[in-house]
Amino acid sequence: MKDKALGMLLNQGDRLLIKRLNRNFAKSGYSVSQEQWLLLRQLWEKDGVKQQVLADAVGKDKVNITKLVDSLEKRKMVKRVNDKVDRRAKKIYLTEQGKALKDELNAIVDQTFNEALDGVADKDYKSFEKVVVSIIENLTKE
Repeated sequence: MKDKALGMLLNQGDRLLIKRLNRNFAKSGYSVSQEQWLLLRQLWEKDGVKQQVLADAVGKDKVNITKLVDSLEKRKMVKRVNDKVDRRAKKIYLTEQGKALKDELNAIVDQTFNEALDGVADKDYKSFEKVVVSIIENLTKE
């Protein structure tokens, strides 16, 4: 059935891509997971945001974001700072170490995507991308 194949194919592709990315990070000597990289990527684009902003940006709940930030903070990649406006909230900032990882980690991500797309013609990728964007748009309609 087309509907079952679609979900299984998208899920399997996603899982394998994440697994390969995590392996490539580790092979290159970085103890960063794909989920942690997603948070770092958000902070590289806009540093000093609340955890809820990060959660919304990467599609994770607040509990998972807290665990990811805790892990990055232990490794001195990010730091929490009290929000000056809302004392109950904390903003997440990159440390110098977190900032320094940007180029190296993004190069590994690019390498991993190139591995995933090896042998895939540009026109086929563009068609695939168009189809996936259409699926996402269809599923996010109210």
